[in-house]
Amino acid sequence: MTTKRTTANAKTRSNPPSARRLPLTASRQELLVDGNDQTLRRMTLGFAVLGWLLTDIRGGFSKLLDISPFQYVALQAIARVRPDEPWTTRSLAEHFHVTTPYVSVELRGLLSKNYLEAQPSLLDRRSKHLVVTPSGVELLTWLAPVQQHVNDTLYQQFDSEGLVRQCEVIEQMIKDAEAADQYLRALVAERGPRKRKPVKP
Repeated sequence: MTTKRTTANAKTRSNPPSARRLPLTASRQELLVDGNDQTLRRMTLGFAVLGWLLTDIRGGFSKLLDISPFQYVALQAIARVRPDEPWTTRSLAEHFHVTTPYVSVELRGLLSKNYLEAQPSLLDRRSKHLVVTPSGVELLTWLAPVQQHVNDTLYQQFDSEGLVRQCEVIEQMIKDAEAADQYLRALVAERGPRKRKPVKP
């Protein structure tokens, strides 16, 4: 995704004339600044733009490694993130909020290129733990200088304490987003798409 996007760094203003005719997008007073939702809209737009840019960055990393964007984040997670239990296809799916069949398809590419190895669990022979191979370690080691430069630039506003606080905020926002998503999914399943009123001739 390389199209130029509008940033969300404009100063907060009172609602434009068109917005004054619309209901607010939040009802909690804590989310309204000076009685309007413009700051909330700026933040929401900022998250959207940031998400697109992070997608572009992941895409750039994956192109350098000649793997898909999901294969890149999965390989990084398995190599660098230490969960309470060893990584499996199911735990990856849960972590990234995607389906297990999707993860299975994506992992085949990493397994076929010998970047990952699936080792049988000693406790449950039906389960396989995902482990990065020496070839996978070599691949990520090759990328590390580029990754360091990108991350130094991307997170340059943070110090170590700020990074910890931001991580805690994001982890809580993920939980809140899951709750909001569940509500919206249930509503869509119940109501379906809104039917347009017929236009009078």
